[in-house]
Amino acid sequence: MKHRRLGKSAIYVSDICMGTMTFGAQTDEAEAHK
Repeated sequence: MKHRRLGKSAIYVSDICMGTMTFGAQTDEAEAHK
């Protein structure tokens, strides 16, 4: 899996991610499980 540096920090993250920021707030739990 490829990784890249996060900005100018020493943190490296994978190139692939799943956006789940709104799960539980704008998306209810039942819909999130779909």
